[in-house]
Amino acid sequence: MDYGVDGDAYTMSMDSAFWIWNLVANIAYGERYDVVMPLVQSKIHFYQDQFFLKTADIDKQAEALLKKDPASKEAIDLITRFGVETGEQMTKDWRNFWMYLFARVRDGFTVTAPVKKQCVGSQRKGCTSRRVPDAAATGYSQAWYQRIVGDGDNKEHYAVPDEQVSDPTLRAANTHKILRMQKLREPIVSSSEGEGIVV
Repeated sequence: MDYGVDGDAYTMSMDSAFWIWNLVANIAYGERYDVVMPLVQSKIHFYQDQFFLKTADIDKQAEALLKKDPASKEAIDLITRFGVETGEQMTKDWRNFWMYLFARVRDGFTVTAPVKKQCVGSQRKGCTSRRVPDAAATGYSQAWYQRIVGDGDNKEHYAVPDEQVSDPTLRAANTHKILRMQKLREPIVSSSEGEGIVV
């Protein structure tokens, strides 16, 4: 078996435990810590518990072999194989965990499993045309947005015009656009008369 990978501390490799562990760690740093770290700790405990159980089993097997022959090549091979296979599998498992985390906290959102079911056949109510995960925007606080708009001449560029907020027709049209982009089919009020549009 060739255990080497084409990578080092400068050149990334998706087969390298060093890089895989760094991928997970880098997602846990910074502003996403509160969302990611509990998931990381839970996953660490899960794999640690599995590892302790498997190690206890391998220790018993190796002990039995070493009692028969203190220089047992079979015991050494058993322990070596366990270490190599565990390391390779853990690197794959941690890489998959990184992909899960990346999908969960991407683009400034915390993304979780879809809440609404996918439409089947001609069904159009209470469902979506494709699986749409629940995405909660993490973004910045309202105070931060107000500070940006209030700084210098930023209001001209960044402030939402009052009519976009106060005019029910414009607000409904904007909501309609958002829902369409999310492929949602929910009735929304499109005017002050209360007409419903199925989106």
